[in-house]
Amino acid sequence: AGAAAAAPPPFAVETALSSRANCRSCDRPISKGTRKVSVRAWARGGVISASHHAACFVEGLRAEECTSNRGKCKHCGDRFTKGLPRVGYGTTSGEELAWLCLDSAATLLRPVVTMEHASTTTGGHSSDVHVSARLAGLDGLSSDAVRAQVLDALGFRGAGGV
Repeated sequence: AGAAAAAPPPFAVETALSSRANCRSCDRPISKGTRKVSVRAWARGGVISASHHAACFVEGLRAEECTSNRGKCKHCGDRFTKGLPRVGYGTTSGEELAWLCLDSAATLLRPVVTMEHASTTTGGHSSDVHVSARLAGLDGLSSDAVRAQVLDALGFRGAGGV
């Protein structure tokens, strides 16, 4: 958790300076002046910046419990522990995920979720729905307590979620 404060974030929320980028989740153009999330990811042997509409990025979040002790948080580098929850976000496509521990998810994703919930539309997407009701993997978590941990970390409870 201490390393999370010093590590650079794996993505950034930006305002699109042009309309040249397409969303990696929905493949539609990202209009100039709208909010987008730029995710740093490896592709073809180097780091690229993959753009997503902010709404698509939030809608693509996924929660799950680790099935093994393999893997590390993309932000702080902490090893995942079997049975503990983690949160995935889209990288080079909506299906390609990178994973964060709950501490890093709270630090990095909560502002994006809160910002996106406060917005009425972003990039042509309606974001006034309760995204937490559709959070992929939420129903598959083992208990209400684990679901509450994930929702609290992401700020869904404060943003009008479940």
